[in-house]
Amino acid sequence: MNKIIYLIVFLFSFLFSQEIWQKNIPPSKYLEKLAIESEESHKNGLKYISYASIGLGLIGITNKDYNVQVEALGYLGLSFGLIGLVIDKIQKTISPNKPKTLPGKEFKKIKNKIGDEKEILSYEILVSLAEKSRKPIEKEKKNKKKENIEKYGSVSTGIQQLLSNFTTNRFKEQNPQYGMTPYEIVLDNYLNQKPIN
Repeated sequence: MNKIIYLIVFLFSFLFSQEIWQKNIPPSKYLEKLAIESEESHKNGLKYISYASIGLGLIGITNKDYNVQVEALGYLGLSFGLIGLVIDKIQKTISPNKPKTLPGKEFKKIKNKIGDEKEILSYEILVSLAEKSRKPIEKEKKNKKKENIEKYGSVSTGIQQLLSNFTTNRFKEQNPQYGMTPYEIVLDNYLNQKPIN
């Protein structure tokens, strides 16, 4: 269903290109904000995971009850943590400005473009990111529905689906972006021209 909506919006954007690209806040600004936020959240991820691994490793090594398995896991965690810190340091030294996340890589494509070309490409990227982020969720829903039909039967699954739809609709009344992925929220913010903080 969402694919059809995105396709319709995308096709209308070509028909009414003046309208879609000349909004007050252009799509490139939303893409830039998304890229900056995703790069910031990803920036120190490996370092923090490495520190946590070292901490758990030290706990495993210094356990009071001599347990060979826990001690082995402690040394393994300590090793992985130290390797992670070395890799993080190498990555920051070799390519400090290279984007690591998908939005960062996509934003790099539009950085040197100007005018309508930049905005059209930015909009296409926002639509593409939203579609890609929805695919795993739809696949999981389909698998869960199939699993529920096998487990509970079609009537029970239908009742569960009705209840689920009812609660989802109630949440969407209070928050229209309920259930959207972060990339879909950015696209929705652009289409509704929500201010960028």
